[in-house]
Amino acid sequence: MLFLFSCAKEGKNIYIEGRVLNPVTGEGIPNVKLLLKKVVSNIDLTTESKVKQEAISDADGNFILKHNGTGNFVVSVEFLDEGYHFVGWRDESGQTVGDYKLYVTKGEVMNVSLELAPYGFVRTWFHNVNCHNQNDSIVISRINEYSDYTPGHFSNVGCQNLEQLPFMKRPMGKIYIYYTVYRDNSGPINGIDTIFVGDGDSTTYLLEY
Repeated sequence: MLFLFSCAKEGKNIYIEGRVLNPVTGEGIPNVKLLLKKVVSNIDLTTESKVKQEAISDADGNFILKHNGTGNFVVSVEFLDEGYHFVGWRDESGQTVGDYKLYVTKGEVMNVSLELAPYGFVRTWFHNVNCHNQNDSIVISRINEYSDYTPGHFSNVGCQNLEQLPFMKRPMGKIYIYYTVYRDNSGPINGIDTIFVGDGDSTTYLLEY
């Protein structure tokens, strides 16, 4: 009976109850437009889609999409301004169920969340406080809590300190920093550090090595 109720909720074979939220704070994000699209394969085997329903998240980030239709459907965001990092879709158990598109399962009520992280700004300064000689070097790579690598690697060579790096836009949350220091008088030294990026904050991370 529960299965039949789910399939027939409001007479629709597509029924999605969702929430757009900040995954760090759990707060809802309003005014995000969600599009329910029917996937159509055209004659040259490329894929197009037709919008069948729209919804805009309310003050708490909640939205509902419902439709009756045949074929395959996806949900996507119409346009996401540069103020948010797209994290992805999750089901009610917390499992990832989509990246930029949510693939719709018909005949049941889908309870999902769309996670969007606002941005802050980070810059990294290098201070070589244990200099051996001008061959000293450090290389760092970074990954955020959503398993997205930040672009490129930073490095610094010699005894000089480096404090000219600009602020870079990074999604809110933790950034894990992995670094390796090379000196002529010792083998490579590896280290890990963590910083937190707040919504709209400008953070300077000082790496002393």
